[in-house]
Amino acid sequence: MAKGIVLITGVGMKEAKKKFKQPDPADIIDGHTPGKKAKINSPAGAAIELNKKDYIVCMSGDCDHCLEHIGKKFLKGEYHFKEADLLNKSSVKSLIDDIKRLKKEKNLPVHLVHYGGMSGVASKVSLPKETVALSPWEVPSETISSYVEANCASLLNVMQEMKEIFNEQEISKIVIISAISAIRTKRLHTLDAIQKSAIHAMARSMALDLTKEKIYITEIMPGITDTGFYDEEETFKAMQLASEEFGYKYNEDNFPVFKPERVGEAVVFAIDTNAHIRELSLMPYGQYPHLGA
Repeated sequence: MAKGIVLITGVGMKEAKKKFKQPDPADIIDGHTPGKKAKINSPAGAAIELNKKDYIVCMSGDCDHCLEHIGKKFLKGEYHFKEADLLNKSSVKSLIDDIKRLKKEKNLPVHLVHYGGMSGVASKVSLPKETVALSPWEVPSETISSYVEANCASLLNVMQEMKEIFNEQEISKIVIISAISAIRTKRLHTLDAIQKSAIHAMARSMALDLTKEKIYITEIMPGITDTGFYDEEETFKAMQLASEEFGYKYNEDNFPVFKPERVGEAVVFAIDTNAHIRELSLMPYGQYPHLGA
């Protein structure tokens, strides 16, 4: 018997170009494009772990082929998927109408896991060296609104369309996957810190508004997750440079990562636990020990 329905936004994968080794690297899989290897992202990790725990998973992302591939590769229980543009209200309405029909059919509670990823933005804006890991002198100011919108406006669109669902339920949970850079940033992370700290502030404010409606907001802030983000050469070089200033000399053999499923386990914890978990940060073993406290 399924425990509930969970809509997960931002599910996807990225081409695998590096193979990290410490301490819990991602599984490298065949991508949906023949001949290409891939790594799944954090919301895909959430889909896997929730599906294991008897939740009906509804995956949304910007690539139907990716969603279908992830479902066939990893998910054993019931799942659904639909490509959607979360900045387009008509597209969001179509997505949530499907969720409403499923809720009526199954008579189960619905929860939301939101990830405002950068994959959709990357095709719309141009960044120097094709990386968000830039110095303040390099960040094009005109790109900031696109990255904040991808994180924050997308969440509002989905939440507002789901209001009717939430109003019908005794308890609803919204889990936002952001990043540790929202509260613990470092050099060359201006653009990344802006977008993640924006949704961090939004989550804190919304929790004050929505708790009285028995809608409970959890923000999960992962550290270095092996999703393909750090496989890009310029991004990895920037991470190495910033890390050296903290006294850590990282390479592909000792770069501390964990797989997206670790984020998924935290998502399951937040939804399953009979309590309101406001914030949860998690990092792979060995990531900047001086920040461990």
